[in-house]
Amino acid sequence: MKKHFTIGEIAKLYQIGPDSLRYYEKKGLLQPKRSDAGYRLYDEEDLWRLNVIKDLRKLQFSIEDIDEYLQDRDFDSTLDLMEKKVEIIEKEIEPLLRMKTRLLKKNSGSERGLKVEPSGENGSKVPSREENSLY
Repeated sequence: MKKHFTIGEIAKLYQIGPDSLRYYEKKGLLQPKRSDAGYRLYDEEDLWRLNVIKDLRKLQFSIEDIDEYLQDRDFDSTLDLMEKKVEIIEKEIEPLLRMKTRLLKKNSGSERGLKVEPSGENGSKVPSREENSLY
């Protein structure tokens, strides 16, 4: 494996814009070395950090949360970070479940009605795709 990668190589490899890499550097998440000519050179540590950044961004963690995690990463901080995200997700799920319940109640009086089938571990019900397709 190569020891160093340029910003263009990293951008292509990770399918991420060079501006995003510069932004992560500006925020202190990445610290690439510089060549004699001033080009950014990313090493294995930078690749690892970029993998963490991408994974946590997919989970919608803020740049600040990611920075905090990268500054103090250990088993406990990883658990704390994941627990925090689970709490956020649960708060986002609540209004969606209420909306689903309202929609099912409104539809229960219709002539056609939605047939529901169990889904998930919490026993919630969802419309059957085959029987209730809009297409």
